[in-house]
Amino acid sequence: MNKKQMTLSDCIDKYIEDRPDLSPSTLRGYKVIKRNRFQSVMQMPVKSVRDWQAVYNEDAARLSPKTMQNTWTLIRSACEHCGYSIPRITPLRMHRNVNKGFLPHDEILRFVRDSNGQKYRIAFLLGLHSLRLSEVLALTWSDIDIEKNTISVHRAAVLDEKNHLAIREQTKTDLSTRTIPVFIPELAVELKRRKKYHAGSDRIVSVMPNTIYRAVSQFLDSHGFANGGFHLLRHSFASLCYYLNVPVLVTCTLGGWSDYNTVYRIYTHLERAKIAQSESELTAFFAPKQDKNGSKSGKIESKKSLKINGKQALSDGGSTPPISTRKALELLDFLRDYIEYSH
Repeated sequence: MNKKQMTLSDCIDKYIEDRPDLSPSTLRGYKVIKRNRFQSVMQMPVKSVRDWQAVYNEDAARLSPKTMQNTWTLIRSACEHCGYSIPRITPLRMHRNVNKGFLPHDEILRFVRDSNGQKYRIAFLLGLHSLRLSEVLALTWSDIDIEKNTISVHRAAVLDEKNHLAIREQTKTDLSTRTIPVFIPELAVELKRRKKYHAGSDRIVSVMPNTIYRAVSQFLDSHGFANGGFHLLRHSFASLCYYLNVPVLVTCTLGGWSDYNTVYRIYTHLERAKIAQSESELTAFFAPKQDKNGSKSGKIESKKSLKINGKQALSDGGSTPPISTRKALELLDFLRDYIEYSH
């Protein structure tokens, strides 16, 4: 084909054709981009596209930054592969509310409790153990060690270009291949109860991804949690690690994150929230109190307590930590023992 006549669609086809070893999920992603992104110029000759920034902005106004990054990476690579020079563009900086991307630590135990009786509860709880949905769908019963109470993550289930589920004998990144402890007792009970009825090669969660996406989304909405999909559960693992003062590097290792930015964003957001909360509580603690006659007094009441990061700092005699805090501390001890054992 004459280079001057190659359309953007032609360039993507050529780029795909020259890469026969693409994974099923990557190939599917490229075809989704070709079918749905940059449609105003997709069938135009590449040389006739004058304002790439305007075309980019048109899609960026309605799509997530990650989607746009993936789209532009393919567009630029495909065009350059076919000999075209593409100008640099400036990504739009869209405001993102990180808080909607995970459950706070004090909601995680309620999520575990309320999920009792849910058809796909095992998938839900695996998500809280940091697993991606692709990793959950690829798990077989041979990956569960009941005696050691661990889960081995080393495969991924992805959709191919025909929307069929394909099992890939590797995870998203090298760091995603990991063995993690089962630290939610309810999950350990479910796995032990069900494993004896299955062959080792049987998949633990044998449904399509959209089935789990819908189940999680509907459950979160109906029980008053933050709106989100399955990935919200994975990010909630990072939220819990922050609350338990687990270092970022350890969180990334347990969760299989090779890019620390996601965990840093969650940690940074929670750190700012903690500072703001602590400042308000300190101010309220020293504020003049009103007596029975309505007059203000500078006296500090001895029975008042100050809570910072959910923990009692001052008290007139102390009190037993609530159940959620006690369980969280037990989890921290378990994680620390696991880290020492791993090294």
